[in-house]
Amino acid sequence: MKPKVPGREVLLAAGGLFLLPAAALWLLSERPEAEWSPRPVAIARRTTVKVKASSPHGFRRVRAILEQDGRRADLYSIQNPPTRFTFRKGDRRPREFTFAAGQDQLPELAQGKARLIVEITANDFRAAAERLVAEVDVQLRPPSVMVVSGRIQVTQGGSGVAVFTPVGSWTAAGVRVGDRDFPSYPLPGSSTSRFALFGLPHNAGAELLPVVFARNRAGMEATAPLNVSLVRLPRRKRDLKIDDRFLRKVIEELDPAGGGSPQDRYAKMNRELRARDNRILESLRAKTEPKLLLSQSLERWPGASVQSQFADLRTYNYRGRRLDEQVHLGVDLASTKQAPVTAAGDGKVIFAEPLGIYGKCVVVDHGCGLQSIYAHLSSLRAKPGDLVRKGQELGLSGATGLAGGDHLHFSLQVGGLMVNPFEWWNPKWTEKAIFSQLAGITDAPSGKR
Repeated sequence: MKPKVPGREVLLAAGGLFLLPAAALWLLSERPEAEWSPRPVAIARRTTVKVKASSPHGFRRVRAILEQDGRRADLYSIQNPPTRFTFRKGDRRPREFTFAAGQDQLPELAQGKARLIVEITANDFRAAAERLVAEVDVQLRPPSVMVVSGRIQVTQGGSGVAVFTPVGSWTAAGVRVGDRDFPSYPLPGSSTSRFALFGLPHNAGAELLPVVFARNRAGMEATAPLNVSLVRLPRRKRDLKIDDRFLRKVIEELDPAGGGSPQDRYAKMNRELRARDNRILESLRAKTEPKLLLSQSLERWPGASVQSQFADLRTYNYRGRRLDEQVHLGVDLASTKQAPVTAAGDGKVIFAEPLGIYGKCVVVDHGCGLQSIYAHLSSLRAKPGDLVRKGQELGLSGATGLAGGDHLHFSLQVGGLMVNPFEWWNPKWTEKAIFSQLAGITDAPSGKR
């Protein structure tokens, strides 16, 4: 009898024994995930680019390429040994890949358009790849900036305005004081010049004088100094006595579930809540209108007496024990109990609700980063979105928040920085330092945006 030759069924079975594991490995393989962090829009001589990627089986290859008009350069490359059959589940957390792109990497790179490509391959059986492509502007020439303003006198904690003209390709321009940028806005009556309201911190020194800047999409920046003379702000120190009645009042209102002694709880609120609430107020700068909503000085609360100066250094004492020390970045005004509080100038209400140490609080935006703050109110008559005129009622004075008695805490901020309200209450200062600087400016050489 002849031996039986394996038939088609046997061959198919043998093939199946091979294909089943291969199919399983194929199904277990996963495509990597990747995204720009952030997506690049422009590059210069050397621009940092970041990509976040995740692959549960690791990365077999990561490669970044820069292309322009048929020319290309490898920007980044890693290659790991393949694990087609022995891959294991790994860490799904994204990994960040950072590389440089620009003329330093591709010397022939020219002004115009280019393309960034990132290819990421998973290290498993299927070796699926993810590809990111970004069309970018190549900007090898920085913008320039021409200062139009003359000499500016600014007090510590005070405000000023700079007029200037950005020239060339730019996307952001304004005034920088230390690490704080004050954005600019179109100058009325000019097609090229811009202006920026800015402020100096209450403790600014000569090393913290402002500069004008213009920056393009690739991050290239030009700066020019402002001709500024700094005036020192007179300092005043005040000792405030804290009693048990006041401690009970503020703890019940602001920290009813807290622990520790009343004195320690108060000191913590005075520091931590104050810092938190000031950050919230500062963040409101993003809600400003891109034009000035007023054309004259602000009005001090009519009929009220001044109870504090701007930037008083306050020491809070309880039975001879020093609890805390803070700089009071506002002015306290006192009138009759629950007196109507009115808007200091034309504007738009952008905040009206309780805010920690400030109690019931209203913020009015006057445009271009200038915002007035009304705190410790007993009731609110305004709501976000209301357009208000100078003298229009916003609420009633009170003692909410960290207030010991009925009064109005009034603060003013420019670009999120608390500044001295007394300047803006002075019609002569406002006309000379702000509005006259915004009038009569002729067009400088054209800028491009």
